[in-house]
Order: sequence, then C-alpha cells, then structure tokens
Amino acid sequence: MSPDAPQPATPDPAGESSSDPLAELLADPERRPIPGAAPLISVRDDDEDEFNTAVASNGLSLLELERRGAWHGRAAELPLELDPRAKLPRPSLLRKRWREARPILLARALRDCLPDLRNELHNLTALHERLEGDTALAEHLSKLCGRRGSAFKVVEPAAALDDPERDLAKVVLAPNDAPELRVWVKHARLSNHAEDRGARLRIGHGEEGRDDAALDPKSRRTTARLARELLPVRGPLDKHKALWSTISAIADEVLEPAEDIAYWNRPGSGARFHHDAFSPDDAEGQRGALFTQWVGRTLWLALSVRDLAERVLEFAAGLEPGPLMERFEATGVLSCLAEFGDNALDIQTELALPGAGRLGPLVDHGPEFTGFLIDSGHGAVLHPGDALLLPNHGLGSTVMHSVFSASRGTNFGLSQGLFTGRASRRRR
Repeated sequence: MSPDAPQPATPDPAGESSSDPLAELLADPERRPIPGAAPLISVRDDDEDEFNTAVASNGLSLLELERRGAWHGRAAELPLELDPRAKLPRPSLLRKRWREARPILLARALRDCLPDLRNELHNLTALHERLEGDTALAEHLSKLCGRRGSAFKVVEPAAALDDPERDLAKVVLAPNDAPELRVWVKHARLSNHAEDRGARLRIGHGEEGRDDAALDPKSRRTTARLARELLPVRGPLDKHKALWSTISAIADEVLEPAEDIAYWNRPGSGARFHHDAFSPDDAEGQRGALFTQWVGRTLWLALSVRDLAERVLEFAAGLEPGPLMERFEATGVLSCLAEFGDNALDIQTELALPGAGRLGPLVDHGPEFTGFLIDSGHGAVLHPGDALLLPNHGLGSTVMHSVFSASRGTNFGLSQGLFTGRASRRRR
C-alpha cells in the first residue's frame, strides 16, 4: 500500500468531483487493521492541506514518536467508528488470527479495575525511581518479604548481573514452603541509550535465557505467586473472569500467565522490533504474551513475522534513488534483500534473529518504515485498561512487535507469558 499515491476522486451529490483522503486511506484493501484498535495514521510535514484538515477534524491526539534518540515521525489516533474493520470480529475470526500469530487488542477489557487500584497504580508508577541504587531492590524486597503472610524470603540480595550494560540489580528469593526452588527479580534499564530513562522489573526462574520458556510448571507458578506479592495489579488481573474467558475462547485452550515483566516506558523509551518465540515450535512452551496497560499510553507496531516479511518486500520495492536508498545500501539492508530475492521465508528467518538481524536498520530505521506500517494498519495505541494479545507458535509463526511511549510522563504496563494451563481445553 502506498499512502502517498494519488487517490481516485469520488462524485459528490452535486455531480462535482470530490474526495475524502482520510476515508480512502482507511478503506485501502491493503490496509490490515488490528482488531479492537482505533485507526492510526501517520502524519507527515509534506501532507496535502486537504489531508491535514481531515486529520485535524477527526484526530483524537497527535503523537510524537521518538525512541532512543531516533525520530520516527508523528501519528494521529482517530475515532474507532471511522474504520469498521477495526472492530472485534466474531470469535471464529479471532481464533483464526490467533492461529496465524496476528495481534488482537481487547480495548477497555480491564477498565473496570482501574478505580479500585488508584493508589496502587500511583505507587507502582513511581516504584522504579525508588529502586535506583545498588541496594534499593534488595531492601524493597526484604521489606515486602518481612510482612506477615509473605510466602517468600530473600536468599541472595546481590546476585550476579546477566547483562551488566543494562541490569541495575538482581535478587534471588525462595518460597517458604519449597526452599529448594529459586526465583529471581531483576531491575534493568530498557536500553543502554544515555537518554532512555525507561526501566523494567522482571520476575523469572532458573538460568536467564536458557530457562525463559522452561516447561517446569512448578517454577513458573512460583514466579506467578511472587508476582502477586510484588505487583498489586496481578491479583485483580488473575481474577478477571471475563478477560480470561475471552482469551481462552480465542486461543481455544486454557492459558495461565507467568514470567511477569513490569514496564515503565518514559518519553524517548520503548522497544525495537522483537518477538517472544524461543524455539522453532513453541506449541508446548510459551503460547503467547499478554500486555496490559495500566497507566499512560504506549503505541505499538505489531504484526506476524510473515506479514512483516511481506511489508519489508513491499516497502523495498517502492524505494526510489535518493538518500533513503543510499542509507539502506550503506547498512547492508539492500544487499541482504538482494540475497533473499522474493523469498519471504528467508526474510522471516532473518527478522526472527536478535535485533531483526541484517534487516534491523530497515524495520527500526525511522519515520519512513514506521509510517508505512502505521498506514498499513499495523499500529495501535494502548490506553489504561487495554489488553493486547500476542500469539506465539514458534520462530516461524509469532508476533513481531515494536513499542513507543505515547505519554508525556511515566507510564506503567505489565507483560506476561501465556502457558498452557492445568485444564487446557485445546482442540487437538
């Protein structure tokens, strides 16, 4: 899809030629909106006046997209009713999207929880600043574990850091009723960029990396117990029957969350394109991820690795001689694509590598490709109470996603791995 291409005029009642550039962009058959997400479009400095007028009269907000010092342009979020295809379709189509590893936004799914968690969310939003300092995390966890009814104790207050460039502190704990088990909590920066003040708090078990998708249910459920103690949103989230009933119906099996990661995105922070697959076939491992937005807003680019490969080919085919093509030549992107030709499977394999492999300089480059994906329907803004499902069936069938902060201040969200539960109803 080429959003800059001339659009055909449509006749008005008076018989004269007129056009609605916004409606035509949203109606483009090549646009594939994320179900549940309000339409999102890119806004460029060289857009025509008619287009700018349409955006100004319909836009809910204009978002500035910057991450780790790189400018990615602007985007406008529009009313949901402008794009009927963005509404949630019938359950059978949502199950099809799950099988195809395409994202699904459950808008306002948790909004009923927000009023009762006002104080807890205020404290959680400020928590990562209180954790700054070499011993702050250990002191915080020791205080929590010292409360009556706590199920854990700190056994290693200053564990070795797995990623010294980004990790700030790591603490190992053990459950009181199973002291042989070990779980850990890690506080880390989102990146090593000097201006990125975003952070995350991750709860895991075993050896980081090797055991991220381990099939040990007991350890996974121990991390979930710890998350419920540390993160006040975890209890209401677990008990939200409507949400989990919807997720089970979409996935066609009972799923349970574990391996929680709390995120504090701030202006200029976020995540480059990545995925949550750990092996060629994750059918019995992590079945997907659930991200819930609790404070502030984030803007996501999310699409299956197969769709991203197709969009890369489409974008590259439209490149014209000039500075952008020269940039991609210098970074090796064009030679990589020339090597693969039109083989989308090879491109998928490359995109699934850390940092999107040799195609990272394209997919994470800046406003051109970011705006192209947004106009193609692959963008969504998450508001407080929204939940985003990211299905995963292995390296060849998973959701690639990229995140930008869309708030002026600190926002708070929770990411959870989804695993087959005790009483799975999956049809085999």
